[in-house]
Amino acid sequence: MPQNSSSPDSVTTMTNRTSFLPFGESNSNLNKQGRNDKLPTCAKPFIRTILGTEGALLTINCRRPYTSLKIVIVYYAVPGCGHADVTEKVISYCDSHGTETYCTLIPSNQNMGVDPCYATTKQFIITYYCI
Repeated sequence: MPQNSSSPDSVTTMTNRTSFLPFGESNSNLNKQGRNDKLPTCAKPFIRTILGTEGALLTINCRRPYTSLKIVIVYYAVPGCGHADVTEKVISYCDSHGTETYCTLIPSNQNMGVDPCYATTKQFIITYYCI
């Protein structure tokens, strides 16, 4: 996977993929092309998935002409050990600490309110879209 050169080394960007879903799970919101059928038609091509690491700064944003970002799903996980769906926690955080088009956070057990796999570095997987 290509590295996102404008982000920390631990961040990778994927577009329109479902392979990021932890541990063989399926996401009923996404179809086989990684697009969310419930999204407005104009938003479908702009779904983004960002992978980060516990403790590393992670930024999600939408640039002009987009005026809003919408979080679809967020996992805090360790493959083969455990995971947590922290979507609501991240939406709440970004609503209170971000802007309409930008949110920066540092995933941690304390910030996510859960430790899905004790004493291991977690992955942070966030899917969002821009409208």
